[in-house]
Amino acid sequence: MESVKQTFPRKNPVTARFGAGIFLLLSLFAVSCFALRQNVKRLESCKFRVADVKAEKVEFISFPPIPKMLLRVDLEIENPNDTEVTVYGFDLSVTSPSGENGENELARIISKQETVVPAFSKKNVSLSLETLFEKRMNQNLLLVAAVLTRDILSGKDPNLRIKGFITYKSILGDVDLPVDERVKLQSKNKS
Repeated sequence: MESVKQTFPRKNPVTARFGAGIFLLLSLFAVSCFALRQNVKRLESCKFRVADVKAEKVEFISFPPIPKMLLRVDLEIENPNDTEVTVYGFDLSVTSPSGENGENELARIISKQETVVPAFSKKNVSLSLETLFEKRMNQNLLLVAAVLTRDILSGKDPNLRIKGFITYKSILGDVDLPVDERVKLQSKNKS
């Protein structure tokens, strides 16, 4: 009987290293994607609530006769997770209802204010908003602003809507979580 030897082609060491490198890169990518997915889940479990909206300053600009308001929005962020969460930005607008289910934007804030919320805690973030009616000379908007200013100065608490996004940064880009709440605007004198 003859013995038959099988010979296998020799592997190129460069090809083997390249294959191992690709495998290592894919493994690292999979682990980072899993970590990112876990982080997004943690971020989505955070709760946001508009704790308070106050008119800090209300005045009329003499020319053109336009109301000017400085608002303070207190946003409460609750982190129910066992790790801290970092908020990287806010994009919020304050709107007032107008006729026929419409809304007028009164003020907007786009902030890159970084806020760290510790594990199992709540944190309040104060944001200042200033109306810019003089830059948007719209007759309907000015009428809404005048009525809103009159209500604030007479002690009424008008209804507003705060909507927008709170932004978190991740490896693959920004994660935007929506905020949409109806609140009563309080004058500075009320607590």
